[in-house]
Amino acid sequence: MSDKTMKRFFKGVGYGLLWLVSLVIVAVGVFWATEQGVIGEWFPQFSSEPESTVQVDSFATNNGSDAFEEAVHVQTGKTFHMVETAPRFHVAAIDEEITHTMAELRQSFAEKYNEEMERQQLNSKAPISEKRPFYQLDYEIEAVNDSVYAITFESMIYNDDTLANRASQVLLVDVEAESVSPLADIFETKNETDEAVATDDDTMTNEESTKDSKDSTKSLVDSVQEALASEHGEDVKLATFTQDFPTIEALLPYMTVNKAGIALTFDAEQVASAKATAETYTVELSWEELNASINDEWREYLDLPELTPEVAYAQGDQPWTPVTRGPASTDGKKRVALTYDDGPGGEETTGRLLKMLEQHNAKATFYMLGDVVEYNPEMAQRVHKAGHEIGNHSWGHPVLPSLGPAGAAESIAKAEESIKKAVGQGTKHYRPPYGERTMEVDEAIGKPAILWSIDTQDWRTRNAQSVFEEVRSKVQDGDIILMHDIHPETIDASALILDYLDSQGFEMVTVSELMGY
Repeated sequence: MSDKTMKRFFKGVGYGLLWLVSLVIVAVGVFWATEQGVIGEWFPQFSSEPESTVQVDSFATNNGSDAFEEAVHVQTGKTFHMVETAPRFHVAAIDEEITHTMAELRQSFAEKYNEEMERQQLNSKAPISEKRPFYQLDYEIEAVNDSVYAITFESMIYNDDTLANRASQVLLVDVEAESVSPLADIFETKNETDEAVATDDDTMTNEESTKDSKDSTKSLVDSVQEALASEHGEDVKLATFTQDFPTIEALLPYMTVNKAGIALTFDAEQVASAKATAETYTVELSWEELNASINDEWREYLDLPELTPEVAYAQGDQPWTPVTRGPASTDGKKRVALTYDDGPGGEETTGRLLKMLEQHNAKATFYMLGDVVEYNPEMAQRVHKAGHEIGNHSWGHPVLPSLGPAGAAESIAKAEESIKKAVGQGTKHYRPPYGERTMEVDEAIGKPAILWSIDTQDWRTRNAQSVFEEVRSKVQDGDIILMHDIHPETIDASALILDYLDSQGFEMVTVSELMGY
């Protein structure tokens, strides 16, 4: 039921006519629906149910599909109106999950209603708005294939005809399997708490599973970034995306699904662009473009090709030994290299970190993204002037092997130009995004590739104590420690790490100092 239809429904007729029509519907609808056993199935649990409540459940079969019918629920009372529409498949497992999802989306409206009733009970003279709050739940349904449907629910709360809140959720319904999955199930979103995952040949460890999730997330974000630039202009990108969208789950509210793929719509404040003029920015990604982010089960569902070795960067052993740590000390001193990726960040992150490093007489290496340096050259200059090292982390954070050697070299060269322009000199080495590289890519780039020996997982946990414990429990002479200077929690963790390393007699040096470059 569209917004336009709703306005005609509630504004185009007077309340007297509304009640008359509603009573007629109830007289017929209650008899029919009672026979079908559906009355009350969606009734929300309000703390104080109004006396004048009308509830109608009705079904229409003119949706063009034999797989489902459309259910409409109308409820109106002294202090609210509510209209919900949803598909009904007459399959218990599917309909129960849809009902549960509707209840979750309705909860925010129920809370507002309960607050209003409490206000009236506390103050009997409190004015009651002539225009009652209105809750509307609509849906769109798309056939993904012959068996799977994608249902996008959108809930809207109106106060005095003004949209006060909007939320959405996508469910994937498999009619043949009689199952319902959240949209997140399409993607590789395992984390380190998962149990080991059995494969045909061996067992995937928790660490490898976590890496799959991280790579899947980054691959999806890269695809979104590229689509934004392609469809809306090169300077349009998600604002501080690695901080705002650290997991695929955080992107889900912006997604809708269709047979061709997924569309994402962002508000203007979620986009960083000096030329941003639109209220919203939408990008569309085909299933083929999303292939590297989708798990094996749904890849088969969607009839997508298996990943080639070049694209399957998270799967299988690499045919080389990457640089992950420095050589052992020969003079009795313990040395480590603190490294920070994806910046430079702002004053509350990178700026605060620089002060901490100075207090500890510590040096660090910052692997910067060329496009972020272009956006924030002043912070790059501050890092350089403080005596820290800047490394190259590419332009736009792509999966370098997927670009091919020439494309990877171009990404690094573009970032190099941005860094050189900001600080007056280039870099000695690079860190490939996600740690993904090949010998061919290394040769094309012509710089040493530096990975890490300790991955703090700061991007995922966003917990200072957890990040600190990861370092404290593992750190040894020669370690290269991976963190990101765009998360406030990482900076909090760095304070603990610096104190601890100092207390244990570690010297904190740059990567070039550690490696002898």
